[in-house]
Amino acid sequence: KAWYKTRSGQSCGRSHPWLTQEELADIINALIVYSRDNGAITHLSQTDAGSCWGKAIPDTWSKDRLRQEAARFGGPVSIIDEIRVEYTTSGYAQNVRINTDKGEFSFSGADFKQVFNLRAPGAIHLKSRLFNLVKI
Repeated sequence: KAWYKTRSGQSCGRSHPWLTQEELADIINALIVYSRDNGAITHLSQTDAGSCWGKAIPDTWSKDRLRQEAARFGGPVSIIDEIRVEYTTSGYAQNVRINTDKGEFSFSGADFKQVFNLRAPGAIHLKSRLFNLVKI
């Protein structure tokens, strides 16, 4: 199930929870950088925090800056061709594999959830590792 509203029901200007190709590519680029340099996490907050939460988050990298950083580690990704989630026997996301224009990347389900929740626009977030990803 996709979540895109705050507890108070605000949707932060979104009428649906679906991400665009550009928004998902930005999250994947954040994951690429985080997987090679977990100290970068302080720069991976959402870029639109000011419009949804009332104030910008200091030191957040823009999409362009993140693309520059991802280039150091095999990115930046622009196109996502396929997403596969591998699950534990309990149904939790164990690994997320993503085929892109820059090759295949694999991330742990925990890292995917953490970075997704930091970088995803508006109030879109994953409540747990019980998630599925579908590219349509």
